[in-house]
Amino acid sequence: MDYDGPQRVSGCRSALDLALPDLKIAVEYDGWYWHMDAADRDDKKTAQLHAAGWSVIRIRETSRGRELPAVQGILVLAEFNEDANILASRVITLIAGLRQNAA
Repeated sequence: MDYDGPQRVSGCRSALDLALPDLKIAVEYDGWYWHMDAADRDDKKTAQLHAAGWSVIRIRETSRGRELPAVQGILVLAEFNEDANILASRVITLIAGLRQNAA
């Protein structure tokens, strides 16, 4: 799979960090700094995607044990220094589960 950066999809006003259009799965990485006061904005984006038939996985970065406010979507908590391979494996497992449930 090639990654060309954030992608726009029908039904959502802002670009997605990662979109899997064939599966209608969106993955958003919510970094602590940019999302500590953005729960309303994140919920609106997730609601737009849900209304368009998408599943949304939100990777929510924690900072020194502090979690970002809860939002809609399938939440994955990740420490800011978590090994990227381990985090990717957790997200891939979630995507595989969503694919099975959709089949």
